[in-house]
Amino acid sequence: MRYFHLLTLFFLSMTLHAQIVDISTDSLYNKIMSSDADYRVLYVFHDACPCIMETLPNVLDLLKDKKNAELFVICGHPKVFVEGFAKKNKFDCKYYSINPKKPRMIGLSNYMGKVFDFMKQRFGVNTKKMGASAFCIINRQGKAIAQTTWETTDEEYMRLLSSAISWNAN
Repeated sequence: MRYFHLLTLFFLSMTLHAQIVDISTDSLYNKIMSSDADYRVLYVFHDACPCIMETLPNVLDLLKDKKNAELFVICGHPKVFVEGFAKKNKFDCKYYSINPKKPRMIGLSNYMGKVFDFMKQRFGVNTKKMGASAFCIINRQGKAIAQTTWETTDEEYMRLLSSAISWNAN
């Protein structure tokens, strides 16, 4: 029995730390607005975007020790689609799926549209030039204070995130 417990602990320590949460847009909005962080980073997730493999780890690394910022990885994918990506890539974060139903037609715009509609309707973010792996930073009042677009260079991307959350360092 003792070996069984040790084996169980070993496997639990090796498991994926990512969580995928099905959530309504109302609940997600309330969660974002009730965060204790000064800055809420809303990161647009789509597993088909190759930039995600570089930007998401960089964002996670930059924010891991920041107490003044909280990351919300938001996707329009159904939870079942995100689970495969999370299991394969093992990024230690929480994914918020605002589309719990599996659509009949799979399309990039269907998933992205749900995320962009949420950001635009709830926070007034101009999402016209945003794409997968883009982010916007929301302050305590729910106002977008910074965002990236598909025109943002890699250097500007991380500099913008770093400078925006450094306004009020740990």
